[in-house]
Amino acid sequence: MIGTARDLRDRGLVPVPHVPARLIRDRPHLDDLLSAYRAEADVSSALVIAGGVAAPAGAFASSMDLVATGLFNKLGFTGIAFAGHPEGSRDIDPGGVTAQADEALRWKQDWRNRSGVDASLLTQFLFSSTPVLDWARRLRSAGVDMPITTGLAGPTRLADLIRYGISCGVGPSLVILQRRALDLRKLMRPITPDELIAELAAGVDQAGAPLIAGVHIFPFGGLSDFLDWRTKATLAVTTE
Repeated sequence: MIGTARDLRDRGLVPVPHVPARLIRDRPHLDDLLSAYRAEADVSSALVIAGGVAAPAGAFASSMDLVATGLFNKLGFTGIAFAGHPEGSRDIDPGGVTAQADEALRWKQDWRNRSGVDASLLTQFLFSSTPVLDWARRLRSAGVDMPITTGLAGPTRLADLIRYGISCGVGPSLVILQRRALDLRKLMRPITPDELIAELAAGVDQAGAPLIAGVHIFPFGGLSDFLDWRTKATLAVTTE
C-alpha cells in the first residue's frame, strides 16, 4: 500500500489510502504506518474505516478509536474521510436501525469541530439518489454538516452491477437494478451514472445549499470504459 501510494504520487496523482482500524495491532503500528505514508508518499489525507472484519487485530475496533489517538493530527494529516451509510450498515446496526451509526456521526462531527481537520463522509456505492438525499437532509437537521461524497458505479453491465451490489451489501437501492433485470435484454447493457449525478446535483437543503459535495466513481466496468465515459461526460458539460 505504501509503495502504491508512492507510485501514484510519482505519477502526479494524489493518493488517499484506506486505514482500517481492525487490521491495526496497536498505537506503535498505527504510528509506523502513518509516518511511512507521510515520509514516503507525502500522504496527507486518508479514508479511515472500521475494516469489516469481525475480530479486531488489536485495541482498535472503529474509525473513532484511530482518530482519537491524535496521531493523524500529530503527523500532519489534514483530510480525513469517514464511511457514510445512507442505507444503514448491518455491521454497525444489525437490526436495521441507525442508532449507533447516528451516534458515531455526531462524535465524528464533534471531533471535526475540535481538531480542525477537514473531515468528510464517503458513502458506499448506491443505485438511487433518494436514500442519500434523505439521509443528507436528516444529518443537516441533526447538526452534522460534514461534506458528503456519494459513491456511484461507473459504466457497468447491469448483471455485473447486481452482482457487485449483492456482494458488497448494498441496501434498498439495489431493488431498482433488480427490477430492470426483469427485462433480460437489459442485463448485458452498460448502465451509466449520468442520471444519478444530475439528481444528486439538484438536491438542496432548505436554504438552497447543495446536499452533496461530490461523487466518487467505482470503475467496476473497467478503467478504459470509465475513462471514455468521463471524457464524454466532461465534454458534454463543457459544451452545455
